[in-house]
Amino acid sequence: MSLFLLPCIGHSQEENTLNDCFYKLTDKKGKEIGYVHYILKESMWQNISCYEVIKEDECSGGWLFIKNRMEGKEKAYVGKERGILYFERMETHNISSPKVKMKVNYNGIREKDVMIMTEKPGEIIVEDKGKEYKKAVEEKGKRKEVDLSKIDCLSYELDLPVMRQIIRFSVGEKRNLKVFDPEFSIIREGEMAVKEKVKINIAEKEYEAYHLKGKFDKEKIDIWLSEDGKLMLKKNDSEEEMMLQPKGCK
Repeated sequence: MSLFLLPCIGHSQEENTLNDCFYKLTDKKGKEIGYVHYILKESMWQNISCYEVIKEDECSGGWLFIKNRMEGKEKAYVGKERGILYFERMETHNISSPKVKMKVNYNGIREKDVMIMTEKPGEIIVEDKGKEYKKAVEEKGKRKEVDLSKIDCLSYELDLPVMRQIIRFSVGEKRNLKVFDPEFSIIREGEMAVKEKVKINIAEKEYEAYHLKGKFDKEKIDIWLSEDGKLMLKKNDSEEEMMLQPKGCK
């Protein structure tokens, strides 16, 4: 997958909002297939000072003649010292053949160094001959425990302006990382290195940025960060060759 990120520069009007970026998602031919909207705020969770991450995303995909439009809404609280504290995500899948709308809910809460994740199917609506029918869903959700005692950061933090807490911005700096991906409830192992300091053009303006290269599992990643830690540009490579491009700020 080739992933290309270009955020809007600047802050939201809300006083506690640190970053508010909207991204257009395209395939390798440049066709728009969705978007990702990230908001990062200063917040509190159970009397703990933290970051609040709000994410909204949509993406079209599918297999052969079956198309799927996924809509996602997500929220997480990330402690400035302990890392992730709470996570929740709701996905709606709109499948073309047969016409099915399926909702799935994920959530996780941290207890000491363990993240207790639960996946629970929501309602399923099937359309047949123009009529909609709701299917019963099993109430009990899947439960999974993830050991967070040795992780270095979250997958979120690679896309948000907190990278200075993960690696020192100095050319030649290297670090091995264990990254927790809450959406898939897995830990990815990899490495990150600061390769060079360069000038890049964003929205017809020139900025100085640090170019970092990394590799997680089999996926390569290139990111460009401003001196204060804001993500300026990001590119991932994998088998699906998708691209994420800017659309502008909300």
